[in-house]
Amino acid sequence: MRDFCREEAEVRKTHNVTHYDAYFMARVGLPEQPLPEDFPRRIYVTFDVDAFDASLMPATGTPSPGGISWREAHFILERCMAGRRVVGFDVVELAPIQGLHHCNFTAAKLTHLLMGLAQAANTGPDGA
Repeated sequence: MRDFCREEAEVRKTHNVTHYDAYFMARVGLPEQPLPEDFPRRIYVTFDVDAFDASLMPATGTPSPGGISWREAHFILERCMAGRRVVGFDVVELAPIQGLHHCNFTAAKLTHLLMGLAQAANTGPDGA
């Protein structure tokens, strides 16, 4: 997460929600296994492009500085999808800006990355 309010922080604490804030990841990094041990093996992945830093993805409903980089997104997805059965995924919140093409390409490249990671997870020893 790159932005959140006090109420969201309280819900995370009350319900013991696993989360990684962009600021924390920039300072400490992502754990090798970011999901809890008892997390379901079959997963659906949703990637909201406003997770990216606004310098990488300004074409979203809420562009904000302090988001994650492309490499961090790749690491997060790779680690969360490994050893799981991916039943589907989507990429959301792209709000194209006329004349600004790199955001559309980034969302397309992200979708391609997800396709490859899902295929690898679903044909690997744990996903087949």
